[in-house]
Amino acid sequence: MDSFIHMDDHQFQVDLNSPYDISIPVDFEGEQLNYFNVPNALASPYEKGMIKGSTHLGGGCNFDIVSIIPHCHTTHTECVGHIVDESILINNFALNGLKSAYVISVTPESGFEEKEKLSEYHSSTDEVITGTMIENKIGNLDFPVEVLVVRTLPNTDKKLTMKYDDKNIPPYFTLSAVEVIKKLNIIHLCIDLPSLDRAIDGGTLAGHHLFWDVPINTHTLSQQEPSTSTITELIFVPNEIKDGIYFINLQVANLLLDASLSRPVLYPILT
Repeated sequence: MDSFIHMDDHQFQVDLNSPYDISIPVDFEGEQLNYFNVPNALASPYEKGMIKGSTHLGGGCNFDIVSIIPHCHTTHTECVGHIVDESILINNFALNGLKSAYVISVTPESGFEEKEKLSEYHSSTDEVITGTMIENKIGNLDFPVEVLVVRTLPNTDKKLTMKYDDKNIPPYFTLSAVEVIKKLNIIHLCIDLPSLDRAIDGGTLAGHHLFWDVPINTHTLSQQEPSTSTITELIFVPNEIKDGIYFINLQVANLLLDASLSRPVLYPILT
């Protein structure tokens, strides 16, 4: 089945029969991705008295108690509620349904301008994604793109079970990169990293603050309207997916949290 979508003066034929799932599955019985050395995600049968949540235990059906941290275990979509005192919930955002997307691949490099060193933790040896990299990959777009999907290179399936911590600091986005993304009027950013910011940065999260228009070193909206933008982290974009234009359904679970599990799916363009 195909769908025709009109945007400005453009018409796109979207191939709904060829979806690309770019989320990371959680294997409760195998190796898992982990950020910050948190306990593994767990799933175990519910048991209380005569009630057995497992057919193996004599129950009539299977139902598990699940313990999971969306920010640390798998693909998740977060809103400005992640960094402010106010209760801003991801399920209040209109995230499901098809949105225009652009996939780019970038190779993080070490070194960034000294003015972007916002804490003692930032180092010129860190691998970063800069604004210039993003500009060079996107070029001049002649139609509105709502979602930017960033794949970092090299790209291997090791990302599916990677352990990110103070001994394995992943690449991150510089403030110049975030500024370019905002200048492009990107509403939703999807990245295959555990964070837009440096994993260990003293809690600054400067990139998040800039993206969501919250002053750095503050945690309040100061009566301003909350940003409608979102960040989806820990995606995995298989190498078979080429850079370029797609449509995407972010598919965010309806949980009243600052972030929720998500399963973004890309759909290719036929014309």
